[in-house]
Amino acid sequence: MPFYTIWLDDALHDALTAWVTRHYRDRLTPGDLADPALLDEGRRALDELSRLLRIGNVYPFQMV
Repeated sequence: MPFYTIWLDDALHDALTAWVTRHYRDRLTPGDLADPALLDEGRRALDELSRLLRIGNVYPFQMV
């Protein structure tokens, strides 16, 4: 597994805070878990997060 150094500055903090606001649900219902769109939603969020952190493609779904 690669090792990454990420420096948290004010700009990255603001970007991560905005990312959480956009992608983090405040509740998850059983119906949400049955929705196949939840997987796509999570993958989009992780893809955006890896770009924000400038760590490249690290998740298996990004390698396809």
